[in-house]
Amino acid sequence: MMQNHDSALIFQPRASSKEVLETIDPLKTFENERFPNELFYKIFDFLTAKDLLSAWRVCRKWKYLIESPLPWKCYLPFAESKTPDKFPHCVFGLTSTLLDQKRAMPSEKLNLESHFFNPASFFHDFNIESKAIATLVKNPNAFLVKSHEPPHTNLLTRELKDFAYSQYAYSGEWIVTLEGFEGGAYLSSVGSTGANLIRAFKSEEGNVPVFFEVFEDILIYPQSEQEVVLYNLAEQTTTVLPISPVWCYVQAATPRLAALDGSKTNICIYDLDKLHSPKITLKAPEDLYRLKATAQFIVGLRLGGGFIIWNLEAMDSASHFSEIAASDSEIEDFFINGVHLIVCEKNDLVKVYHLSSQKIISHFPLFSPLFSKTAQGSTQREVYQNLLIVKFADNSLHIYDLLLGKLALKNPKIAFPKAFLKIQVFGDNLYGMHEDGLYKYPLG
Repeated sequence: MMQNHDSALIFQPRASSKEVLETIDPLKTFENERFPNELFYKIFDFLTAKDLLSAWRVCRKWKYLIESPLPWKCYLPFAESKTPDKFPHCVFGLTSTLLDQKRAMPSEKLNLESHFFNPASFFHDFNIESKAIATLVKNPNAFLVKSHEPPHTNLLTRELKDFAYSQYAYSGEWIVTLEGFEGGAYLSSVGSTGANLIRAFKSEEGNVPVFFEVFEDILIYPQSEQEVVLYNLAEQTTTVLPISPVWCYVQAATPRLAALDGSKTNICIYDLDKLHSPKITLKAPEDLYRLKATAQFIVGLRLGGGFIIWNLEAMDSASHFSEIAASDSEIEDFFINGVHLIVCEKNDLVKVYHLSSQKIISHFPLFSPLFSKTAQGSTQREVYQNLLIVKFADNSLHIYDLLLGKLALKNPKIAFPKAFLKIQVFGDNLYGMHEDGLYKYPLG
């Protein structure tokens, strides 16, 4: 009996159902907690993009907090803040709402035909800017520039005998070609004011430019390893800058040119309307050979490997200059998108860095088609919001989510049944050149 008595002293009476409910409320959620938002933001800072997507589904409060600008600013490739009502739908399950009932991406064919077209004609190249669509047509060979908005009226046309051995560049208002002749080449332009011979080059000079670009009214090409020519196509005036052929155009409120100077020791930033002296000069290593820039960041790729980053919005602080280690032999292309650096390596690996912290946000392999390895076409990459759009060498198109590191569309062949010869993202649309013409695909 004593043993039973001792055992009875050990047991505690069972709590009533009312007491249990008072202790644990199964209906209580995080929405009812009165923790400050700052506490959640501190917690969210430790989460990866995938974890944030999971937390986004927990409750309405977490959904609201995660959709607010603060925690996502580190992950999304946007420079501007996003309010919940303008938060991009693509972040949480992209493009499914954009597909039609057959799971294909709707498209619109652009009516760009002209008297140059015949049954044997086809598009060879295209470029879209804010004011115009410039196309290169083959059989017969001609440049066609039309207005960007319907009814796509003609702005410029130019016929060519043969562009197989010529180089060309075009903006919304100008067509510039470098065409060969016996013993040299000549650089000329066609605009609304007519044709203009810019310069003739003799082969013995050894300085025929191998590349050139057109930025609005400015044609830029190298004159030597230490001098670059900026030719104003509208005014037909020439400015020679003491910079190297390593340059990039900076799209900003005031268009700028960023370039490695002739001594290869500084990055010089010029306003295109004030070319007499650089607006900003930044110390740079001598082994930079590629530059890309936005209004906030300049990123240079080094010959020995690695990236140099300048934050133009933090020029007065010690953090305006930073580095990201990488092997030059592995890098095929890179992009700046808002606050992120997107690096595409030759082994089909993609890495996304946060430019201010230099941390890797995500990295993933491209699931490229095996038959694209032996295809004869070129691979193209375009970035839209948190998407990487890749046209592989076999002309198939795939879309990857840069946050989740996976295909955004489960059936790319169904979504895009046509073969893509070239792609370009402009605004909220993807433009694709197919054998039967130029098409527009809405992305946003």
